[in-house]
Amino acid sequence: MNITSEVDRILRRLSGMEGRRINWESQWQDVADFVIPNKNNITKDQSKGNKRTEDLYDSTAIRSLEKLAAGLFGYITPPGEYFFKMASSIPQLNDNEEVNWYFSTVTRIITDAIFKSNYALEIHEDFLDAGAFGTSNMYVEEGKDSPINFKCIPIHDYFIEEGADGMIDTVYRQFKFTVRQAVQEWGEDNLSQKLRTIWREGKATQVDKEFTFIHAVEPNSDFKPGKLDKTKKRFKSTYVEKDAKHIISEGGYDENPYIVSRFMKSTNEIYGRSPSTNTLPEIKMLNQMRKTVIRSAEKQVDPPIFMPDDSVINRLKLDSGAINYVRGANYENKPYPFESKGNINIGDVMVKDEREVIREAYYSDLWDLLADKKNMTATEVMERVDNKLILFAPIFARLTSEKLSPMISRIYGIMSRMGLMPEPPEILREYPDYDIKYVSKVAMAIKMLDIDSTAQTLMMVQPYAQIDPTIMDNFNFNEITRGIAVRKGMPIEFINTPEQIEEIQGERAQAAQAQQQMDMISKGADAVTKLQGATDPTSPLAQMSEAPI
Repeated sequence: MNITSEVDRILRRLSGMEGRRINWESQWQDVADFVIPNKNNITKDQSKGNKRTEDLYDSTAIRSLEKLAAGLFGYITPPGEYFFKMASSIPQLNDNEEVNWYFSTVTRIITDAIFKSNYALEIHEDFLDAGAFGTSNMYVEEGKDSPINFKCIPIHDYFIEEGADGMIDTVYRQFKFTVRQAVQEWGEDNLSQKLRTIWREGKATQVDKEFTFIHAVEPNSDFKPGKLDKTKKRFKSTYVEKDAKHIISEGGYDENPYIVSRFMKSTNEIYGRSPSTNTLPEIKMLNQMRKTVIRSAEKQVDPPIFMPDDSVINRLKLDSGAINYVRGANYENKPYPFESKGNINIGDVMVKDEREVIREAYYSDLWDLLADKKNMTATEVMERVDNKLILFAPIFARLTSEKLSPMISRIYGIMSRMGLMPEPPEILREYPDYDIKYVSKVAMAIKMLDIDSTAQTLMMVQPYAQIDPTIMDNFNFNEITRGIAVRKGMPIEFINTPEQIEEIQGERAQAAQAQQQMDMISKGADAVTKLQGATDPTSPLAQMSEAPI
């Protein structure tokens, strides 16, 4: 491969990505200014430690975003709890005891590895990015102090492209490292001649100077399944020193290490949209409203003063208890306050309405589980929670399919290659595919929607069943019971398999049949006894029954 042409290809593709992203950057900058000001360096150069909230008059969107990120973390990937379970993609195999044990063990190992790493810190940043910019990127790699390490990549650092299936398969990350950091990451010998010279000279002002690097991860056209050669992996990895047009390293990954997800997405767009981008007009308007209301309140509390130019001797004193001397001839021509005609109450009402719109966009009432539920009946609570869950369900589906499932698969792959997973049963070597099922509070609540509809249906048909009991034959109560148990989060090993149910029901039927036969024999014996007791001992019939056979 021609190294120069490969670098040129990467730089040309990066340039195209930059052009396609430029419209998004101005929108992200607006969002950052009003919603997440500590990340408002997308199109602006911000010095570290600068104040970034001088022009903000309302923090509703900031607090709502923080609550959204905390809600996603606490209710979807809660720390220290199992929020997913792995199982074979072939349902029949999950009834196998060895298969069930294997995936239960794998689930436990992955969960332990996640929460012993820096996951909690980085996923919170990821959720903040998702709620603010609509797109978030988590880099998952093999750790040094723990099996897995996570790194949330800032929105302004990366560029993405979709594959034919609509999933992100190409990520170009552009970032800055000092010379010292570059040597630590890749080694002196892998850097360009310029950076090697700077490092060897060792001048403090030079080794801490930043340079731009590119990490290009994309599908590998030379992919060869089963090959150990890193350049034959499913995804191709290339690190480039940009200014020097120098390739630092080439390799590959079995899974894409950049887990990019979109909070919500419009057709024919690559980058995602978010509650922040969708409510940006309201957020800006609220900020301006608050500024106006504050200015109006200041005028009423501390109004401007009208003062004739010859009425007061010396400077006008406005302190409490101050004495101002006026000219005797012009005593009636004294200073007087400006009377504001603004109605601050209208401003407060408008501000409150805009705040409610913004909070609702961030699902705040879902996270605090309807704080006003004490004023509602249980039925009203369920209806409002159900409505919120229905609106949130598409967001949850995209989050699990684009973020959590690829992340768990990536961790599973890394830890398997490290030899940290148990040996799979023989049957899984032939059928290795698996599913990831989610059991967090939100996941279970969404599944509960099925239970609620089932309960309501059975309640509605109950009056008709009293007229015609055969109506209940429409429902499979065995499957309803199993479905409720699964949706309520009962471990699958606690539930009998269909074969076990069939065996139990067969034994019950045999026992019932045996009991029925015993009852028939008992009734027959009773009938004979009664018949014998009713016969005259001197009659021919009694003599025949007593005669020896």
